[in-house]
Amino acid sequence: MTSNSEMLLLYDKYSDWYNSIVNNDLEAVNNILEHQGSNRQFLLINGTFDYGLHSSGKLKDLFLPFHPLSLAVVSHAKDVLVHLLERGADSSALDYMEGNVIHILVIKAFLHPEKGEDMCEMYEILVSKVPLEVLRELLFTDNKDKLRPLELACQLGTFCLIRTIFETENVYMIKAGRIGLYEIKRYDVTDYENCDDSCRKSKSPMMFLAHIDNRELDDRNIIDFLRWDVVKFWTEGKVYCN
Repeated sequence: MTSNSEMLLLYDKYSDWYNSIVNNDLEAVNNILEHQGSNRQFLLINGTFDYGLHSSGKLKDLFLPFHPLSLAVVSHAKDVLVHLLERGADSSALDYMEGNVIHILVIKAFLHPEKGEDMCEMYEILVSKVPLEVLRELLFTDNKDKLRPLELACQLGTFCLIRTIFETENVYMIKAGRIGLYEIKRYDVTDYENCDDSCRKSKSPMMFLAHIDNRELDDRNIIDFLRWDVVKFWTEGKVYCN
């Protein structure tokens, strides 16, 4: 069994590994991994970065995920993300605030709104590469604040990710098809609409709408979100619950 201390990636020692991930330098990532034994490769792929207070001045971003996979996501390192997943990176590993890799990309989009589309793209890569059962687990896992990734996106107002996550097939969007010229989609909102003890109604995306400040209604992202058919139908009580 490997101890937590044995899985630490001290930044000063592993700065080349850190930089190769952040810069999406797939050649450097491969070169580093290929010169290591299997145990060391596992450490590099699934270890935990320890940046140290003395290293803070050397790093570009104040938001620093612990795991290489999360670091690749927030760095928009698409090639490295795919490579790490193919090499066996643990997509379920907990990171900042006990959140998983999807929680992490939501936080990145909140801290850097200009990176919102990039984080949506990274989410789509995760969806395409992670098995459905693992993806469902990631999307239904709470962070330290007892929020799932979709709920965190709603709380933080990362509109691009709210829509992108809610459109995830076979998780939230459970059926899509056409009737004549019309595209029909069905969404599973059971957790937010039933009335048993497990109900998460207080964390529903619809609760977020009640807290939108009037001053924000000029924001194009908010306007587009409010005009989204799913939001309109849900607020009108026309979304079917399974």
